Amino acid sequence: MLNLNSQFCGKGKATNVLSFPDIELDFRHLLEFTPNLDYMYLGDIAFGYEIIQSEAISQNKSFRDHFMHLLVHSILHLLGFDHQDDEEAIIMENLEYYSCKLIYVREFVGDTERRTAVDDDVREDSSTGSTPKLPAEINLQL
Repeated sequence: MLNLNSQFCGKGKATNVLSFPDIELDFRHLLEFTPNLDYMYLGDIAFGYEIIQSEAISQNKSFRDHFMHLLVHSILHLLGFDHQDDEEAIIMENLEYYSCKLIYVREFVGDTERRTAVDDDVREDSSTGSTPKLPAEINLQL
């Protein structure tokens, strides 16, 4: 991971995950994108197993939960999401939060504190058991 992070990001330290998009997508226009093939290759993801394991231990998380969170994070990068500025960071973080709650990543299941107020919109309707729609802040049709 040190070599990859140095070669592709110019950083002199190892990292937990790197995403390498094959095509440049903008999440605001994601639904308009049509690939020219029968499939869509988004890119590659490299995981730093030892770093993920160390972070999970130091953050008192299970390896599975930390890995799943990083998997969601890296897939969002492949789909054109980023966190370079505050507005995009809030959108990406809330979509991560919502996605992780849906796949039962424990650190997000009981969490109610977010950078924007999306919790009321993402809770499952207990009367019907239906999955809610994405909140307007993270709707892909922005």
